[in-house]
Amino acid sequence: MTQPSITPKQQEILFHLYTFRYLNRHHIQHLLKHKDSSRINKWLTDLTHKYYIHQIYSNTYGENTKPAIYYLSTNSIKILKNNPNVTPERLVKVYKERGRTQRFITHCQQVADLYISFDRQAQSTGKTLYFYARTELLDHDYLLTPVPDAYLALENKKNTVRYFLDIFDDGVPRFAIRKRINDYITYLESGEWEEATSNPFPNVLLVLPSRALIKYANKLVTTLNEESDVPISFKVVTTSQITELHKFL
Repeated sequence: MTQPSITPKQQEILFHLYTFRYLNRHHIQHLLKHKDSSRINKWLTDLTHKYYIHQIYSNTYGENTKPAIYYLSTNSIKILKNNPNVTPERLVKVYKERGRTQRFITHCQQVADLYISFDRQAQSTGKTLYFYARTELLDHDYLLTPVPDAYLALENKKNTVRYFLDIFDDGVPRFAIRKRINDYITYLESGEWEEATSNPFPNVLLVLPSRALIKYANKLVTTLNEESDVPISFKVVTTSQITELHKFL
């Protein structure tokens, strides 16, 4: 059976959903760099009707003010498998993630929120942003495990500043934060990043759900860096500061 036809821009939407997993219309409009929201909505409605994507939306009072969330559906596999930037094995896994928890869905959208924040910062300061979400990092076997939520670089004519990004969800235990910080320090000391990329080790940006955890993480970073032969640069912010990252970087 012949698949329903879609436009190149709609194919681009599918690729962004492959990369970020779950996105709303605002995310997609920014990623497409498109000014017409009504056009985006038409594309999304058409993709939904043709079973290329699914929509999450609630008509319940209070919930119906939130934008719909989109993720990949069955037909998207046949389109995306022809994209040279898509890993076939990864694509099948992404499709199977349609039953993920609300926490995972929220986490994916936070990564997209951060991408938009960085992109706006780059545009306002004349920098170039390179942003790679977790899906795009999984095939690089020299990265630490589990891979970060994202790797990004902000570049201007004079220098390039690089970051690994990790977002911690509400309810994260302190031992999980301690382990992740230790993982980064161990990874830095291994020299794998420098050997594979010939670039200096990135800063590490940790996004935590509360100021109490920020205080804990900063104190822990200071202590662990004092014990390490090669100190590492950690920047720690709260989830509520996501849209104001330019003040911290």
